[in-house]
Amino acid sequence: MNNWPPAMRVGFWMTVTAISFAVMLNTVRHLSNGGMDVFVIAFWRNAFAVVFFVPLIPQFWQTRFGIVRWKFYSTRALVMVVSSIALFLCAILLPVADATAISFTTPLFTTVGAILFLGEAVGWRRWTAIIVGFGGTLIMLRPGAESFQAGALVGLLAAVTFAGVILMGKVLVRSDSPALVTLNLSLYALPISVVPALLYWQWPHGEQWLWLGLLGAA
Repeated sequence: MNNWPPAMRVGFWMTVTAISFAVMLNTVRHLSNGGMDVFVIAFWRNAFAVVFFVPLIPQFWQTRFGIVRWKFYSTRALVMVVSSIALFLCAILLPVADATAISFTTPLFTTVGAILFLGEAVGWRRWTAIIVGFGGTLIMLRPGAESFQAGALVGLLAAVTFAGVILMGKVLVRSDSPALVTLNLSLYALPISVVPALLYWQWPHGEQWLWLGLLGAA
């Protein structure tokens, strides 16, 4: 895969991301229908994500998990917790197809953020795509219509905050490996997400453990 052109590699991993998003949103919907609170789901998602990274922990032990940049990692994790809870709420309040469609507005906000905060140059083609994309978002959300729901606003919040997570991640990978950046996202988010989860705490039971494991993997 390292021999693939950058565009093909990006396309492959974005396809994997899209599939993972679909699995994640449907899993959240299933767990919510089973009576599990969204804050508890968000916590267990981070917990299982960390478990999957356990084999990589010795690799980063000597670097102390990039603790030099702990403030930046903590901020990114906090934004990620907000984004995850908003996304999960969106998947619960809206049909999964609508929640997925709204979540795919993230690239629009990411592109605008890259221009404003990372100084990336964007040509007229990309600007055209951004304008058309935002137009499509307005058509999809239909603000002012009777069918417009709070779930759509929550989904939009999830998209904006996740764009922030992506942009901060791009800054972090300039000095740290992608694996460490991904591990720290869940590692730092774990203590942050446990705070609201404790207010609605419930232990998973039966097959819920398997669904939470799938959520962490996704």
